[in-house]
Amino acid sequence: MNIHRYQIYLSLGAIVFLICGTLVFYFILDAVRKQSFAEGFAQGKTAQQQIFIAQTKSKENERLRYLQSVKQNWQDYLFIANTRYATNAVFGTIRDLNITVANESKITFESVKVKVEYIRSDGSLYDTEYLSLSNLHPDEHFTTPAPSKWRGSKVKASIASYESKALAEVAER
Repeated sequence: MNIHRYQIYLSLGAIVFLICGTLVFYFILDAVRKQSFAEGFAQGKTAQQQIFIAQTKSKENERLRYLQSVKQNWQDYLFIANTRYATNAVFGTIRDLNITVANESKITFESVKVKVEYIRSDGSLYDTEYLSLSNLHPDEHFTTPAPSKWRGSKVKASIASYESKALAEVAER
């Protein structure tokens, strides 16, 4: 019977200890919050202003993390979505070439340079052209024509370079 009472007292003691620990933690956390708000009040800011500032900083940090992600993984956001063209198998010409560039990000790319390689039927490179696009907006797919070539059977297109003011801001920080 004494062992059973001892276990009950031990269980009650553990519960009281947990409750007291939780209360102490809550009071410490509350004191830290009050001190933070007190510092804000000392600077002449109301509670609403402090909350607004905290939310603004949080949104800015989220935006900077997104921009950093786009900068590091730009190929996932800016890419060649489609190349359509007609060929003449007999003469080896490429005509009616249209290249679609996709911007799947939330930012504008002020300048995008596309590299277009014309490949001969034997696999060797025949010619290279560069196309310049301006102001590719968020979630935009832009199709542009490319020059026809008298020699070539395939086309390979890729993003050669890009410029974005938003991503330049990340580089400065």
